[in-house]
Amino acid sequence: MPRLTSERAVAVEWHGGGLAGFGDADRLADALVVLRAGVILGMCAVLPVLVGPAAGATPPFRMPAHVEHRGGVPEDRGRAPSPSGDDAIEPRSARRVSGTPTGSHATRASDDSLRSMLLDRATRAAAAEELRSRRDGRSAPTDEAAIGALSRVLGPGFARFESENVVMLSDATTALVNARLGTIERTRAEFLRWAERAGVSHAPEPTKHLCVLFASREGYVRFAREQDGLDATGVGGHYSPSKERMALYARAEGSADDLVGRCVHEAVHMVAFRTGAQTRRRTQPLWLSEGLAGAFEPSGTSVAPVAPDRPNPSVREAYHDARERPGETVPIGALVAMSTPPREEPGSAGAAYRSSAALVRYLSRHRARQLEDFMESLATDVPGPRTAAQLRAEFESHFGSPEVIERDMTLRPW
Repeated sequence: MPRLTSERAVAVEWHGGGLAGFGDADRLADALVVLRAGVILGMCAVLPVLVGPAAGATPPFRMPAHVEHRGGVPEDRGRAPSPSGDDAIEPRSARRVSGTPTGSHATRASDDSLRSMLLDRATRAAAAEELRSRRDGRSAPTDEAAIGALSRVLGPGFARFESENVVMLSDATTALVNARLGTIERTRAEFLRWAERAGVSHAPEPTKHLCVLFASREGYVRFAREQDGLDATGVGGHYSPSKERMALYARAEGSADDLVGRCVHEAVHMVAFRTGAQTRRRTQPLWLSEGLAGAFEPSGTSVAPVAPDRPNPSVREAYHDARERPGETVPIGALVAMSTPPREEPGSAGAAYRSSAALVRYLSRHRARQLEDFMESLATDVPGPRTAAQLRAEFESHFGSPEVIERDMTLRPW
């Protein structure tokens, strides 16, 4: 399988005012989205990957009356769950359920044919709609093979939990698991509602999302290093598109909203790639991948994701304040040519993510039709890498001059 390798890919965690830490991932040979840096550090450039899923018009998310729990109950280890970052979700009772896979081979074969049509601009929207219609609001099946393999890697200390759309393996308390499951479910619902409004084609997930939640930072860092080749010393979570799973440290390292924002950010990556709204078949512009993930992050004391086409004045004000300080934003003309975060100076990656989220919010409010066309074009484009010049040319062909857009961002509300 062809691979692109980053000799020293810097993993950074950014939230609001600056970088929370750095880490080096040497010879990273996987398609990996790192928390906050959230950048696709490598990608399989040739093989078409039929990333699946989403559901059609999605009703507002409501936490189920219970979270299904499989396996041993994780110990609380004498720790009372912290209310910090728990999304104000009360712990739910858990019940043991069997691990029987669902779905039929006949339906799967038919669905595979439709998923191949998602890669053709002429058939993409109709294929996505048909797949959503076939799912008919039902939950996706579980990938028991992937879950079993991951369980064996993690060991007996990890219990299995399920919500409507997510399977989570965790050694954290039930309260912490429920909180993060709630965040992921809310983020998924908000992303799908936005995609529906924006006209971005999305198909149902072929299987439930798979996540690992670690009670200890040491456990998360070791897993990231051994399983994904990532030095996660200064990172709180990541999503791997090639392995189609998310890993997260369960506790806040700063404020509670940082923990929620971290989970929202990675969940947007996961849902966007697994529903086919984005594809790893070709280079994704940094501003789009990180801008989408950053634009959904809650602001202030909120724990709810906010879609980029919804007003969020505090984000706009923070961006404009940052523009007054040297090095805290990136000129849009330079930003649209990036596929990886800048690393020349400390804080430059954070400036790129801040500017990316602002750009996506502006485009979602004032250039929605062009943004839809741009995303559909990328999803059905020829696989492979893109140069900086190509990325800028693609942007200009859909949106016009990035310098004009940057001026307009200072004048109009978004």
